[in-house]
Amino acid sequence: MNRRVFLSSVLVISYELTRLLANASSFTPDNTIMSGHKLSDQEIESALNTLQGWTVKDGKLCKDFQFRNFAEALGWMVNVGVQAEALGHHPEWFNAYSLVKVSLLTYDLGHVISNLDVELAKIMDKTANTIKK
Repeated sequence: MNRRVFLSSVLVISYELTRLLANASSFTPDNTIMSGHKLSDQEIESALNTLQGWTVKDGKLCKDFQFRNFAEALGWMVNVGVQAEALGHHPEWFNAYSLVKVSLLTYDLGHVISNLDVELAKIMDKTANTIKK
């Protein structure tokens, strides 16, 4: 696939994912609202044992995602953005070309790491693994 076709495909996929935002809700797959709760230090350590490459920096759950190019990074961000909107929880992130730096924190609970941050981290990892294959 040449670069122009690839980029066009990414734009079409991004557009279609963005359209899904209109139908996104804050419900889990079994249609119950997922509520957030602050995690204890032990719960955070336990979560870190299951989340590859994630660390806690300045009270935030953090990870850098490296992709092959900007289009792949942007496609990942759009995909995760749709899922984050459905979860009702949104990341802090920074993108520079093929790198996306992520920090997760729950403001509504007093600027703490919550179960919603861990859930979003899992979504991000799963989506990145799908894209990088």
